[in-house]
Amino acid sequence: MIKRIGILLFAVILVAFFSGCVTEMTADQIVQNMKEKQGSIKDFSATMTFTMSFLGQNMTAKAKIMNKMPDKTRIEYLEPSEAAGQVVVSDGTMIWTYDPKTKIATKEEIQKTEIDFQQNYMDSIKEILDKTNITYQGTDKFAGRTVYRIRAVPKNEPVLTGMYSSMWVDSETWMPLKIEIADKNDKPITSFEYNDVKFNTGIPDSEFKVPQDAKIIT
Repeated sequence: MIKRIGILLFAVILVAFFSGCVTEMTADQIVQNMKEKQGSIKDFSATMTFTMSFLGQNMTAKAKIMNKMPDKTRIEYLEPSEAAGQVVVSDGTMIWTYDPKTKIATKEEIQKTEIDFQQNYMDSIKEILDKTNITYQGTDKFAGRTVYRIRAVPKNEPVLTGMYSSMWVDSETWMPLKIEIADKNDKPITSFEYNDVKFNTGIPDSEFKVPQDAKIIT
């Protein structure tokens, strides 16, 4: 009887141990899985926290974001208080910034040369994977999830020389839960954290339009 209990306890320990382990991956394997995941995504939503450090000043913003493939984006700011409620929507060509207090929406053309992680989560990831050299940095924990840490160094981007990106990639969904940009001295400049991440929930096109009573200013 004692021997049988000992065997059962050993089996339980083994299951617990292996269920908590994450298979070691190469940088190429991680990138391949990330690209395959991107190909299956029709829409995406999350709560994003954005932080930036510049000239000794720190700025933090929080927003609900949505992406619908191939090019629709929506951002609704939650913080800071002076920006709360403002909405940014884009169809990939034009972008509207709507202020519900004034019911005014400013409209402008998107500059294709700009890299803006706030505007399109999926495009930002693709930009990193296509234009950087990726190295594997090990496993970690983030927001209770097991993640792979990877480092991305630009290949041929003079404007980003001396800067690099780090990503904390969810080991189950293969999507980054955090993206951080740092300088050559490893000092963080900008970071984006994603919580309440959801995929393929059927986000309607109506989410990517400004209210009909909005006054449009070009």
